Amino acid sequence: MPAFEKQQSAILEKRQTIIRKYPDIWNKMVREWKSSGDGCRAWLMYSASYLFRTNTILWAMDPLTLRQRVPESPYVNISVDLADLSFVILTHRHEDHLDLNLIRQLRDHPIQWIVPMDLVPDLKETGIPAGRILIAEAFQEITIQGIRVIPFPGLHLHSEPKGKQHGVPSMGYWIELDGHRWLFPGDTRRYDTPLLSLFDGVDGLFAHLWLGRSQALVESPALLDPFCRFLSSFEAKKVILAHLEEWGRDANDFWDVRHVDMVREHLKQLAPSLEICPVWMGDSVSLAVE
Repeated sequence: MPAFEKQQSAILEKRQTIIRKYPDIWNKMVREWKSSGDGCRAWLMYSASYLFRTNTILWAMDPLTLRQRVPESPYVNISVDLADLSFVILTHRHEDHLDLNLIRQLRDHPIQWIVPMDLVPDLKETGIPAGRILIAEAFQEITIQGIRVIPFPGLHLHSEPKGKQHGVPSMGYWIELDGHRWLFPGDTRRYDTPLLSLFDGVDGLFAHLWLGRSQALVESPALLDPFCRFLSSFEAKKVILAHLEEWGRDANDFWDVRHVDMVREHLKQLAPSLEICPVWMGDSVSLAVE
């Protein structure tokens, strides 16, 4: 069996298992997130969507349910389960990051929404009142619930060799959590830009694994070295590695544990002391940094 068909079959088989387990994954995640606890933790809602508990503050970035990408998956009780959110940060409008159905179900709750200007019309169409929308403007600091947030232009747009432009406008975020500085570049497609050198002294990094378009089945993906150099360039102490098992993708663009192993192995030469923490849907990770 050719490599694509073999891997695609394995993905579809595992996807069916995830669909069956999803209610349990969701309920466990929400229960943990709502429980009282000190310190800062993150939960992975989907491949690159997050719930956070910062001491007593509950918030999210690009919240999304499995049904957004896998229509046959079960419904979950968004309006009840996520009612305690204080605020939500959005990055861009790709369908594995922007779940308008989820947003509609939260429109009657007193949640603040921090969004790039180009997403404001989308939020207004869901019924979110204009007074609860905060515009994320590049390098304009927002302080919300005592948390410092600095938006910056994301690195999502990129050109292929023939000059075709891919991606959509996006926003990244520098966020200070409990005295630690975390960088959220979001979906990054250009690893050679000096823009992010503005953010020195980063304690932790949320990185979305991407090794090139249609490179998932390649033995040595084209952007493995640039991606690893990107991770090591910030001299962070901890990297949370996400954007794995995105069930709406096919085998050519499906990142999984094989690619995590590639990154780990490559980083042994570049930054052997860097802590790499891959996260999978439903996982929880501490944001404490030693």
